[in-house]
Amino acid sequence: YGGDGGKGGSVILEADPQVYSLEAYRNRYHLQAQNGAQGGPNNRKGKNGEPLVIKIPCGTLVKDCDGNILYDVTEPKTRIEICKG
Repeated sequence: YGGDGGKGGSVILEADPQVYSLEAYRNRYHLQAQNGAQGGPNNRKGKNGEPLVIKIPCGTLVKDCDGNILYDVTEPKTRIEICKG
């Protein structure tokens, strides 16, 4: 019997004082973390996927689809998990 597959990676926003704009993501519509690996024989669990860390400038506002502000990222190295794997 096969084991359970691993969890997919999370998507994390991280404020970085060395990043000055979001230009690198301008034409990228799909960003995703790594998938988890399949479970192996003898009920072995699959490896979890690596998270995707997206570097953002300090002062970035994170909004939902309706335009409501969810986070105001002002402190360097602040990490926000926006999608849990």
